[in-house]
Amino acid sequence: MKPSTMPTSSKAGARTQATTPPGDSSNELRDYRIHERLGQDDLSYIYRATHQTFDQTYYVHLLRHGRQDWISVSRFNLIARLGKRLSHPNLLRIEDAGHDERFGHFYATLALDARRLSDVLAEGALTPVLALKVAGQVAEVIDYLHREQVIHRDVQPTNILLTPEGRAFLSNLSFAASSETPDLSSIDEADYLTPYSAPEQRLDNVAAVPALDVYSFGATLFHMLSGQIPPAPGETIPSVASDDPALSSADRVLRRMLDAEPEARFPSAGAAVSALRQSLRSLIDLSTEDMEESRWEARAEWLENPLETVLSGDLDDAFQDFYVARISAQTNCIGRTPFAACCRAGAATAFSGDQRSARFLNPS
Repeated sequence: MKPSTMPTSSKAGARTQATTPPGDSSNELRDYRIHERLGQDDLSYIYRATHQTFDQTYYVHLLRHGRQDWISVSRFNLIARLGKRLSHPNLLRIEDAGHDERFGHFYATLALDARRLSDVLAEGALTPVLALKVAGQVAEVIDYLHREQVIHRDVQPTNILLTPEGRAFLSNLSFAASSETPDLSSIDEADYLTPYSAPEQRLDNVAAVPALDVYSFGATLFHMLSGQIPPAPGETIPSVASDDPALSSADRVLRRMLDAEPEARFPSAGAAVSALRQSLRSLIDLSTEDMEESRWEARAEWLENPLETVLSGDLDDAFQDFYVARISAQTNCIGRTPFAACCRAGAATAFSGDQRSARFLNPS
């Protein structure tokens, strides 16, 4: 996979033929020498460029000529500001940005040897192990954004980049809700709603809550595991086990992520991935691709105690919610220590009214 494949957008269709950028024939934008055009996305044309001081390759995004309205400029600059301020290993970082008299608004990212997840999924579903690997990384960055009071509002395969080694990057914060976001409520729904959008999605900062991203993340996970575009909100969610019966246990997790009621979804992306990994534990154990999960997902260690796997199959819905949340919050406590020993007192108190759960935690 060549680095130049990354900028292609699913909305752009086939990769754009190389062209020279607009403006002066010298093709120099500040410290960058602009080369061929690689593709485009909703707001920008994307060029390969060389930083003339560092002698390093970058992707330079130039705001499209037809996108010079106030809303488009605001969204473009929002990508630059948030992408520069926020820092996470799985968030595509903005290295430089500004306005040039000849080329207009621009921002630059390092050139990645990566493809858009949407292009990868056009070739079929991911293997369950790779899907979990990608999901774990995307969940980490979504939860990081939420801790930073940022709601992405556009989690979908087009905005996830995937390297040949399986490293994932979340990109495109142009619809993100944050303290820096301008009023985007005048944008038509057709311009921002996708098959991955939650049914309550609106470009209104007051209504922006983490549940929006949990739904979109669930729709993306459904696509990764099934190879199919997710159903519209309110439609029956097909089983991801249609082609692989071993995935049947994942259906319950995905249906909760895609619940029409925001309050019914998982409280975080990380909690959803923990539940999904637990549901697919037996399938992961049979995989020969990478048995040492801790190399690619630090929180995988808590699953290595077989007693926890046996118990989790017998726990009711209420305790399962507590189980996932507690695991996500207390990974360091658990490690290889039995789960019940870590949270016996707290769980017994929280579920004192549930005799079945209480018997598990207090067998005496």
